[in-house]
Amino acid sequence: MISAGFEALKLLLAGWATAALAFLKAVPWWIWAILAALILLLAVYLHGEKAGETKGAAKIEKRDIAAHAMTVAESKADTTAAQTTTDAIGKRMARVDAATTDLVRSKLKEMSDAIAVPAAPAGDPPARVDTRSLSASIDALVERANGQADAADAQP
Repeated sequence: MISAGFEALKLLLAGWATAALAFLKAVPWWIWAILAALILLLAVYLHGEKAGETKGAAKIEKRDIAAHAMTVAESKADTTAAQTTTDAIGKRMARVDAATTDLVRSKLKEMSDAIAVPAAPAGDPPARVDTRSLSASIDALVERANGQADAADAQP
């Protein structure tokens, strides 16, 4: 049964192929020439368009690579400049921190020395503290510290 179907299909296609071949033989030669010229023009156009796209893409890629390289170079230069500035700021801050620490230590020592009361010998009552002179020495110490702070603030 299946082979009968194939035979019918073969006969149907054979009849169709014969009809198609008869139609194609009836077409004049100049129409074939026009069709061939159109196909040739279409092939040339498609090839040219593809070649143009390839060349255009190559140009764009080359331009993009150059722009990327320039951007990378600028970025490296900016990074180097930023690191140099950061290092300079770090060194300055280290100097300022060290100077501040030294100043605070010296002021604390001065204050400690100013309010120190000498120890009384064993068995004697504690020495009297002269609060007026102690207050005057601390006030003078605070005035000097404020003057130094104002001078430091005025520096650039």
